[in-house]
Amino acid sequence: INFANFSKRGKFALRSDKHLIRNAFIEWNKTAQLTLGIAPLNQIYQVVYGANWELIEEILTPSSGEWWEVLGVTADASKDDVKKAYRSLLGLFHPDINKSASAHERAVAINRAYEKYEEMY
Repeated sequence: INFANFSKRGKFALRSDKHLIRNAFIEWNKTAQLTLGIAPLNQIYQVVYGANWELIEEILTPSSGEWWEVLGVTADASKDDVKKAYRSLLGLFHPDINKSASAHERAVAINRAYEKYEEMY
């Protein structure tokens, strides 16, 4: 399951505050990572929630979905907020900086999302 499918299923899909919930999860995850580290946090996700790290990464930084979901903003975000999110995410996932296996895929998704945004405005 990826974030695009997850965000369109069940009770979560009906919520109008999906963006706020996702941002709260992202902030909680950052704090938990700093406190516990990635390995113990990964175990918690697996044991308690039955979720693997790939799903958590997809929720944190989706590589599919609407442009605003991929960039982590609302659909009505300001031009400055969109550009700031784009630059921040690209700084995290640019393959020259991030050597993870999924970095290239995420960077491509981030660029595509920003291109879709620019086509609209």
